[in-house]
Amino acid sequence: MSAPAPNTLPTGWYARTTEHPSKSTFTPSRSTLSFAFLESTRVNPEGFLAAFFAPNVVVDGAGHVRQVAKDDLPALTALAHRATDADSVPQAGGFRNQWRIRQRRTDYPIDWLRVASDAQGELKEVSVYGFDGTHDELDPPVGSIDRLPSVLMDAFRVFSEGRQGFDSGDRDQDMIEKTKRVVNAE
Repeated sequence: MSAPAPNTLPTGWYARTTEHPSKSTFTPSRSTLSFAFLESTRVNPEGFLAAFFAPNVVVDGAGHVRQVAKDDLPALTALAHRATDADSVPQAGGFRNQWRIRQRRTDYPIDWLRVASDAQGELKEVSVYGFDGTHDELDPPVGSIDRLPSVLMDAFRVFSEGRQGFDSGDRDQDMIEKTKRVVNAE
């Protein structure tokens, strides 16, 4: 399976990851955190689906330590930065800069992206309530915008691939907790 062309979305990135050769000694740290894709539910308010660390490591939602394909990492990182860049995406405001998708029922998860934006470890955030990869109508609109911006739709679809590891049944709870402490630290 080949990596995506530079200007395309890195869909399929998770399938191209490989087991990290030193997974038992990998330690997540705030200084190497690039970005994380998280999910907040009533049952698990501080869950995460994928956390990316320099130079090419991802910890998936099941705590599996994987290496990201060399050609995928720049595209994933660029997508994360575009999704949190105020020049690309207007600020929705509110808690975690939240966009809300109109859904027929309530109690959807809130997916959110945290991106390390500078050497001091400042994190930029954007979140989407009710993201399902299909619906994009906002409720309420953000200013004059009534549809989820395409860069957010693209980013949240691509980063959702980290869920694949989450459902495997084989979980490393210790790595999950270490990663959550790093990602959720303020």
